[in-house]
Amino acid sequence: MSFLFLTIFSKAQLSDDSGIKTDLYDTIYLMDSIFFNAFNTCDTTKTKSLFTNDLEFYHDAGGLTNYNQNLESIRYRCSGTTKVR
Repeated sequence: MSFLFLTIFSKAQLSDDSGIKTDLYDTIYLMDSIFFNAFNTCDTTKTKSLFTNDLEFYHDAGGLTNYNQNLESIRYRCSGTTKVR
């Protein structure tokens, strides 16, 4: 019964009865686009503005990193010759 409830609830988060995407979906899509455009073009100022000071990121290979570590990682990647595509 709970599976059915979760399925119905999750569908309600994505669209109304007409299938039109909700404002939440549009906001997430927009912010995702803004972040990855800044990240991929090495716009570190814009990327930094999208993080909060309490940022924590967990990578399965390196473990937990904080705000400063993530910014430094992005700066390091952007200073090298290898680019994200």
